[in-house]
Amino acid sequence: MECTLALPNAQSPDLYLAHPTSGEFEAIYSLGFLEWGDALTLPQYLEESAFLTNVPLARDGGMSIWFLTDKTLPPDHRPILCSCETFRNHTFLSDQDGRLNRGITHSVASVFCNPQYRRRGYATRLLAELAKKLPNWQAETGQCIGSILFSDIGTIFYAKRGWHPFPLNSQIDIDAKLVPNASQLGIKYIVEEDLNQLCKDDEAMIRETKTSTPTGKVRMMIVPDLDHMLWHIRKEDFACDKIFGKQPRFKGAVTGQPDNRRWVIWTHRYYGHPHTNTLENTLYILRVVIENQIADPEQREHQVGQMREILWAAQHEAAEWDLRTVKLWDPGYLLQDIVKRTGVENRRVERGDESIASLMWFGKGSGKEDMVEWLGNEKPMKRLSSRWRDGAPAYDGCGHRSGYGQHQAFFSRIQLTLVGLQQLYALIQVEITSDCHLPQTISPSPPLHDLVTAAMESTPLQNELPDSDSPDLQLTQATPEECAKIWTNTSASWRDSLPVATYLEEQLCLSDVPLAAHGGMTTWILVEKNTLPNCRRIFCSCESFRKRSLMTNTDSKVEDVIVYGIASVFCPLDYRRRGYAARHMKELAEILRNWQSHQARVVGSVLYSDIGKAYYAKFGWTPHASNWHLEFPPVNMPKPSMAQELIQDDLGGICRRDEAVIRAAMAKPTHSGNKLVTILPDLDHMLWHIGKEDFATKYLFGQTPRAKGAIAGLPGHQAWAIWTHRYYMHPNEEPADNVLYILRLVVEGDDSANGPLSRENTCFQGAKQERQIESLIAVLQHAQAEAAEWQLNHVKLWEPTPWVQDVIGKSNISHRIVEREEDSVASCLWMQVSYRNLSRELKVHSNVAKRLLFQFHKQQNAKKPGSIHAVYVITGYTIPVAPPTSSQNGTIMDGEDAHMQSSPFMSSSMPQPEEEEEQVAVKTVTLCREEDLEEVKSRANGRVSIHVYSLGPSTIQNIQLLSECNRAVAAKFAAEDPLQAGRQYGTIQNPRVQRRKGPRPIPAQPTSAASRAIAGPKASTPAVKTESKPESARETKAPPGKATDSSQAKIKDEVPQQSSQQKKPATKTPGLKREQSDIFKSFAKPSNNTSRQNTGSSAGASPAPKAVIHPSRIFVAKSLTIISSRKHQLLKMKRYQMLHEMVRKWNLEPLIQA
Repeated sequence: MECTLALPNAQSPDLYLAHPTSGEFEAIYSLGFLEWGDALTLPQYLEESAFLTNVPLARDGGMSIWFLTDKTLPPDHRPILCSCETFRNHTFLSDQDGRLNRGITHSVASVFCNPQYRRRGYATRLLAELAKKLPNWQAETGQCIGSILFSDIGTIFYAKRGWHPFPLNSQIDIDAKLVPNASQLGIKYIVEEDLNQLCKDDEAMIRETKTSTPTGKVRMMIVPDLDHMLWHIRKEDFACDKIFGKQPRFKGAVTGQPDNRRWVIWTHRYYGHPHTNTLENTLYILRVVIENQIADPEQREHQVGQMREILWAAQHEAAEWDLRTVKLWDPGYLLQDIVKRTGVENRRVERGDESIASLMWFGKGSGKEDMVEWLGNEKPMKRLSSRWRDGAPAYDGCGHRSGYGQHQAFFSRIQLTLVGLQQLYALIQVEITSDCHLPQTISPSPPLHDLVTAAMESTPLQNELPDSDSPDLQLTQATPEECAKIWTNTSASWRDSLPVATYLEEQLCLSDVPLAAHGGMTTWILVEKNTLPNCRRIFCSCESFRKRSLMTNTDSKVEDVIVYGIASVFCPLDYRRRGYAARHMKELAEILRNWQSHQARVVGSVLYSDIGKAYYAKFGWTPHASNWHLEFPPVNMPKPSMAQELIQDDLGGICRRDEAVIRAAMAKPTHSGNKLVTILPDLDHMLWHIGKEDFATKYLFGQTPRAKGAIAGLPGHQAWAIWTHRYYMHPNEEPADNVLYILRLVVEGDDSANGPLSRENTCFQGAKQERQIESLIAVLQHAQAEAAEWQLNHVKLWEPTPWVQDVIGKSNISHRIVEREEDSVASCLWMQVSYRNLSRELKVHSNVAKRLLFQFHKQQNAKKPGSIHAVYVITGYTIPVAPPTSSQNGTIMDGEDAHMQSSPFMSSSMPQPEEEEEQVAVKTVTLCREEDLEEVKSRANGRVSIHVYSLGPSTIQNIQLLSECNRAVAAKFAAEDPLQAGRQYGTIQNPRVQRRKGPRPIPAQPTSAASRAIAGPKASTPAVKTESKPESARETKAPPGKATDSSQAKIKDEVPQQSSQQKKPATKTPGLKREQSDIFKSFAKPSNNTSRQNTGSSAGASPAPKAVIHPSRIFVAKSLTIISSRKHQLLKMKRYQMLHEMVRKWNLEPLIQA
């Protein structure tokens, strides 16, 4: 279904400025809510807008609403192409002779263009028509001096249309805070009843002080009268009543005596609800008045003290009403000095792109700052202020005053496309194609109002953040409102040369191009499960694009598959370094296995990492072996006549030809036998890039490139390229790094294309005719000329084929090769399904899952050989492979690793030559690829068990990535009872295992050395039994008695005597020596006498109390066990010495005793 609007040309004589009817008024303000709804809901904003048309400043023609429309259509059926408001201001004008006159100026506000009508020149036409009308508009009320506006999109746009920017764009910002003893300040709070007299006194003072013109310039000042103040007061009263149910009583503060007073008038402004957004809510000081100004700084101390108390009162008022900042616009030099000397902490801010005061002069002269001095440029003159986000001014591409509060009011732009464009455009005439049955006149629908209201309500406060492994987190799809929030947050990273609002429009447009439409693009967010949509904290986000791809089997049959592209992975600053991005990517890898698999088989996912190779590799996206490109400089030269431009209408046929070439090339057998996978460079991809470049070039240059590529040569021997213009910054900025990317380069007959790309591949010299080489060179030179014409700094060609690189290398085209190590690193994830995944998904035994994988592997490869690749788990005995001998004549060569012994134990006797070790079969569990199965089986010693571990569409290069399958299983099924689920899945369990009930038992305390001394020697000491078993069957067992005696003799020789050490007096704290170490005492062999007594009296002796052996001693006991062979005795001695050295060096004895 396709809907189109019948839009006239911006220069059409049928367009004119009209005033809206009541129905058109509601439609205009429904659209304006996207920008200026602040903390109100849509119904509240419409109510406020109608209410403010009846305050004194606006009534009786003070406010006029204009919109550009078609004069040939009747009211309530006219399209609202662009709209704005004007306010009539009473203005003082003092000429060079000092005469003070009174006239009027018209201030322009709320310039807004329907999002679907932008980039067509309607805003320019509206401002041009307005500039013709305003000089004589309401001339009966006074001479029109000029028109003012406050631009939030910088200085260029409105300057081109007659509104010249003035250097009056500074402000003082003061943080809000509660002031102790605020009620005791020497000030009087101003209430609404006081305003009339204060404004009259202010106007009288202006008449007296602004008549002289010492600078010789014309002085202009808009009168800060009561009407201006009441407009702001009524606006703040309406908002506060809706938010808090009450209205502020205090409208300012005054101090001092008559004729020597200082006062300020302020207003409360809420850009978002204070519970969700306090960053931008502001107490604006509308007017500062200092009577009896003192020029001498030394005599201002009294004024400084009074101003200090006024500023304290403003800070206190702001804090009490949940406002973040106090702002004072355009302070003069005198006021700046006073504020500085008050000691109140403040900061001076220059508004470089926001609220730029601009003047269109209707009098004599240029009207610029060299002849006109604009006084009193304070907040009352700008009734509708703009906001900032992410450090960049919001810009709607067609007018000023476009900001976006953090309450996400702007989300309705998404609704224009996703829930129906016509629901917001009330009473406009549309032309609809025959298959689109929508009414021609549609009013705003209540469901949309409800959506807007829901989005305006509170977003969650920054409560304690959940752990990244919390089961309360989930990966889900974003709503349109959340998409808009994500785009705003990511604008600082990816908006390139566009302002924030234009970037948002671009993202909205790109979400509806063919590549993204109908589920082609999905926005994923990591959020909490227990929060509602549009109120959720977004811990991490990304986009996935469904890409048509081709994959070949081992028999070179081509299959249509899906590969998902991952883009825009983003974690907000407040949520970084917490593991949310890792959790996001792990869950995404699991979801994409079957995402939209009804359309085609999903075989993998690709992304381009700008943070190096390591991070995404941890989650399965392994970096591609080749990441490089050729870079050409732009060249100012005539475009080669041999090459012709490709325009957008040509791309469909070119892409179809390209796909046919790719399919034919992939169907050819490869020498390696590996699978080939390629993402089709189809028309959908090209249109996505074209849509992006059109937004940038239209904004930067006011036009879009005609050439989308170039083609040269005769059919069958042609070369063509499709490119896109990418502007990362404004062309006039330095240093610029804008690029003409060659998206696709094709040379017909290039046999090195569409295969595994490598710069080491053989170049096909002589296989290409000279005309093909000329065609290729002509296309590349055409790209260089295009880059120079559009002020681009580079031409980049990624991964050219070996033949193309060879031709370029031999040509005279200047170029360089760039290896990408940290940015745009191509990384791939190939899908694997393990038996553990399958058994838990199907709730079957693991053996059943293995058989299912085996059958699937067998059946699929019978249909399409090589379409499924397996990883096997092999269990059995294998003989270790001896490491290769790399030394020569027993000498370790340079660069080899050598075993370094530490302080070997020197025996009193010469060691015997060590015997050769026998190769012992080791039981192993091995994971191996299908291609390596026979090699692993050949190393087996006897029978082995082979099972299918996992299946995938291609050979897995790094088997360690299969650990991700286990992690996913553990995370997804963490809630299952392991004892119950284990029986179902076949988990090996101890049948005697019982679930522990009650509190955990207290571990037994180890006995002290004193208690062991009293208890005497143990009856039996199995932990230090010296008899050991031989390690191989060929060793002859010694008789028990001899073996024991031999072992005892060895211990006696190796362990020094302790008697002499024990007799020394303890005059000082002894060092940690081996004899005093409790760990060595517990394993020291008893003396021979004791041994004989125990042996002789074993029959009649009562058993000694069983001492508790500390686990650490058991470990050391095992380490010190002496076995019969001489070699292992020596190893034991060295280990004994090493352990003793560790105990002494690291002071471990207190820890061992504890």
